[in-house]
Amino acid sequence: MCKRMVMLFFVGWSIALVGVSAQADLIAHWPMDEGAGAIVADVSGGYDGSIEGNVVWTEGKIGSALKFPGVQGNNVNVGNVAINIGSNFTLACWIKISEVSSFHDILAKGPKDPGHYELYLNGSGTGGGGRLKGGAAAYIPDLGDFWSSIKVDDDTWHHIAWTYDGTTVTCYVDGGDTGIKTWAVPGRSVVAESEEFRIGSLASSANPFGGTIDDVRIYDTALPAEEIQQAMKGVPPGRPNPADAATDMPRDIVLSWTRGEFANTHDVYFGTVFDDVNDADTANPLDVLVSPGQSAMTYVPDRLLEFGQTYYWRVDEVNVPPDNTVFKGEVWSFTVEPFVYPITGIAASSNGVSEAGVGPERTVDGSGLDATAGQHSTLDTDMWLAASVEGEPLWIQYEFGRVYKLRQMNVWNYNISAEEIVGFGLKDVRIEYSTDAVEWTTLGSVELAQAAGNFAEKGMIVDLGGVAAKYVRFNVDSAWGTLGQYGLSEVQFQQIPTFAREPQPADGESDVSIDPALSWRVGREAVTHQAHFGMDETKVAQGDAMVDVVTENRYEPGQLNVGTTYYWRVDEVNEAEAVSTWQGDLWSFTTQESLIVDDFESYEDTEPSRIFDVWPDGWKDDTNGSVVGNSEVPFAEQVIVHGGGQSMNLAYDNSAAKVSEAARTWATAQNWTANGVEVLRIWHQGAQAPGSISYDAAGGTYTLRSAGPDIWGTADGFHFAYKELVGNGSITARVDGITDGGVWAKVGVMVRESLEPGATHAMMAVTPANRVSFVHRLAANEGTSDANGDADAFAMPHWVRITREGNILRGEHSSDGVNWTGPTADPAQTEVGAFLPQTVYVGLAMSSFKPGQFAEATFTNVQTTGNVAGGTLTTSQDIGIASNTPELLYVTLQDLAGNSAAVSHEDGFEAVNAPYWKAWDISLDKFAADGVNLTGVKKMYIGVGDRNAAPSGAVGVLYFDDIQLRGSMVADAEPVLHLDASALALQDGDPVVDWGGVSAAGTPVFLQSQTPGGGPAVLFDGSAHFGQVTLPSSSAGDFILVAVISPENLNAYHNIVDDDAAQRPMLWVDNRSPNTYEANFSPTGAIAAEAGSTGTEKWDILIWDSRSGVFYLNSPTVTHYINAVPWSPGAGSQGFSLFNRGGDAAFQGRVAEFRIYNDAAAFGMDFDGLYQELFDKWFAGEGQ
Repeated sequence: MCKRMVMLFFVGWSIALVGVSAQADLIAHWPMDEGAGAIVADVSGGYDGSIEGNVVWTEGKIGSALKFPGVQGNNVNVGNVAINIGSNFTLACWIKISEVSSFHDILAKGPKDPGHYELYLNGSGTGGGGRLKGGAAAYIPDLGDFWSSIKVDDDTWHHIAWTYDGTTVTCYVDGGDTGIKTWAVPGRSVVAESEEFRIGSLASSANPFGGTIDDVRIYDTALPAEEIQQAMKGVPPGRPNPADAATDMPRDIVLSWTRGEFANTHDVYFGTVFDDVNDADTANPLDVLVSPGQSAMTYVPDRLLEFGQTYYWRVDEVNVPPDNTVFKGEVWSFTVEPFVYPITGIAASSNGVSEAGVGPERTVDGSGLDATAGQHSTLDTDMWLAASVEGEPLWIQYEFGRVYKLRQMNVWNYNISAEEIVGFGLKDVRIEYSTDAVEWTTLGSVELAQAAGNFAEKGMIVDLGGVAAKYVRFNVDSAWGTLGQYGLSEVQFQQIPTFAREPQPADGESDVSIDPALSWRVGREAVTHQAHFGMDETKVAQGDAMVDVVTENRYEPGQLNVGTTYYWRVDEVNEAEAVSTWQGDLWSFTTQESLIVDDFESYEDTEPSRIFDVWPDGWKDDTNGSVVGNSEVPFAEQVIVHGGGQSMNLAYDNSAAKVSEAARTWATAQNWTANGVEVLRIWHQGAQAPGSISYDAAGGTYTLRSAGPDIWGTADGFHFAYKELVGNGSITARVDGITDGGVWAKVGVMVRESLEPGATHAMMAVTPANRVSFVHRLAANEGTSDANGDADAFAMPHWVRITREGNILRGEHSSDGVNWTGPTADPAQTEVGAFLPQTVYVGLAMSSFKPGQFAEATFTNVQTTGNVAGGTLTTSQDIGIASNTPELLYVTLQDLAGNSAAVSHEDGFEAVNAPYWKAWDISLDKFAADGVNLTGVKKMYIGVGDRNAAPSGAVGVLYFDDIQLRGSMVADAEPVLHLDASALALQDGDPVVDWGGVSAAGTPVFLQSQTPGGGPAVLFDGSAHFGQVTLPSSSAGDFILVAVISPENLNAYHNIVDDDAAQRPMLWVDNRSPNTYEANFSPTGAIAAEAGSTGTEKWDILIWDSRSGVFYLNSPTVTHYINAVPWSPGAGSQGFSLFNRGGDAAFQGRVAEFRIYNDAAAFGMDFDGLYQELFDKWFAGEGQ
């Protein structure tokens, strides 16, 4: 038996949120009081920034601050934001910096066009108008260029503030105590677009700041001097929780905030009227001063809040007596959750017959509905219309994503203009519901009112009585007409949220603590909560892993394993309700990948917290050749770092000692068996091995090896085998061959003033292009000049000679060692003049013109004249190249009982020669097997050398960072797509029909010997490309893209890879810049651009990580950042277009290799090692 259901006509169903615009003077504020991490929060405007490069946390004027190294690429990137300062503003901050000799930008917005503004320190006294070197300055194109009359570069804290009130620009130094300066600038305004904003440099990353910055503020008002002086005193209350203007807040919310710097107590105001909360004070509380003089930084309203109500609140900070100054806080707001929530993602189906475009889906897609006014259109294509199937009663069914407690539904009947004539709208409807679409329950029958056929149609509400359902079906008994057509415009459902939601940690979150507290938003009406938890996804999903029943919305699982994915579910229970248990969704999170042994961030420059206090070295021990840290502050390394702002540099010298090591001892023994750890990981970086000279007496042949970048510019990088020459003399040699050198590798003879990289010198060289080059620097640390012969002017071997006669240096070459000539046909280019000391160096010199890659050259017939010691050349060294002598690298662990075990690096003597950060993973089983008790690790040594061998004489410097304990050894990641030209079994010039299982469109061509290392490549002509491919994405939808590529110069976009939806190109080349790679991992349009290589060998290596927003371009050590919000399309499959965008913007150039990764192993991979792998393969020619 069914009952007639209650129907209510309604005027709109959506809730209008009323907002009040408050005057908030502080529009952006970075207190910089985090003290750690990569995010610099804006507690006022929400313009959070991300630290780029080696910007480190340090002690500030107020709390913590940020220290900038003064090197480009190190700043806080706030991103593309529209912080508009208009015609009334204040820009203020604290700074501390030593004497400046260049421009140092404190903050800057956009390029130097209208709308730009920047604060900086003047790097020179030039420019007139009283400019002062070391003074504070502001450049605002819309207003002018302004500078203070007070120097602030004295390594003490200074407060700087610039204001503009529409008529006058004013500069305050230290609140006016040391200087106020004004300029009349009437009637101007600064209208800023959404452009890059950075702290610590220009928006372009130029003019890097070299000092400390604290408490950066932007107001939309020109503060008077007394308010600037107040602002200097500290931070007002900030970081409101909930955030300002937050919506959907629970009724039992707890309000919290961060304390102002000098606050003693807090006055809390709370109410539903903005003006009351804004205007009230202790003298006139207006019934909204709810908690005066409290010490806690939380406030709990004394009652459950009203559904859908907007509340306003304010916290005033009161200073300590006897000052008792009250700092008025901003007015914040939030809106409480509504009583019911709309259900989204509804699937509609019917057994009726509909024409295309007017199917049942039209009733749940919002088409034709003005959601604000609750009115529906009269357009028939916005509605569902169907005829019944003969012999079957008509029905339309709605399926939800889960079982909901249904409160009501809103129904708009069929509403074309002629509805009163045709009567297509439904009339008598019997409503059923189900949880499984098998067993159905009749809710009741209802007569739907006929629509009026105009745009004023507002629909009606049908009460669903709180039934539990996943499916709702309308069984149609009749329409308002008799034409056999049935229609509806829109149906919307509202539910009461009875299930657990909003999990913390969020579903799919990674890097979660190993000791988490799980929480969730409680389902309405729940009394207890059944927590299901474990590593078995199936058991948790099926409800077979219940671990606890709790009365609070919190469950603590205890200590977990690192790098592990856990699953959990919360079922909400109230035995007094008709539906006693509401099953929750399946959630997951992954714990942090590692535990920190030492990240080197905590070390300071005072005893006992200096890095060499905690890691003692061999400073006073002749048997230990190590020196930890720098000789001057900062003692910890702050430039060459893997993560964070510091690392440990260890210099080794095994000339007299067998080993060079540093050791850390823990006051409390460490348990290295908990949390599933199995691996010790140490990040380390060294330097390439030095070049060398060898001599074969039988053939009179010298072999010189060098990895020097070049002999050019103001400083050279090369290998030099030398002797001293006193007075006049010469050196002659025959160059017999050059192997593996770059196009401008230089091999020959040299006269040099000193062994410094920028020394005065002259060199007569030959290059692999069979040309001669007379290279010379005529004053120390100045630029280099040359006189070059033609390419292919001779064949090896070839003779070269350099002669010193007083201050004249002459360069000559010969094909036979008898007939000599200058480098060119111009005799004037044979000699140069340079002031040289009596004693200089002469010898054989070589640069490979491939940084980090060794080339080799052979010489015979080496002769010297003048006062030069006899015998062969045996002394040689790298000039201007950081290098490490090969030596063993080891780690030793010692337990409480004194048992110890050492493990040496698997790379042997070459372990110290990685010129990039590299992860060294050591199985802890290796230490345990040799008797170390891993539950009580007391001491750890890191060293270089061999205790069982004689001192090797090896010297060098190593860097260590981020020592970690991890789970199992990470297997090498496998790409989900791998295109490798060296794997193609084709001949030179063959068409590439298929590559990696992807078919070609057009005719890409296979070419041999294309990359710098001699490897093959596939040539694209700007129209040929490859088709689309669908790949499975990671759980978060992230990818890593890798390319070894050489684009051609065309004035157009050329896509490398594109998402299949063509929302935004993911990675492409824009040669209008020219030859610039651009990437976009966000549909919102955040773009990063970096210029690639140029010249005849313009090959590039690119590695892009969509998860972290980090990319490498032609460097294993310099990281760039796309933006703070990486591209993340969501889990599941993702389509890609290869080397085109939907058939357009096809790539032109050569591709040697392209990879896409997406698995967990990939995101934990050693990107530096991947880079080196690609470099060795395609640039050094290994494995070709």
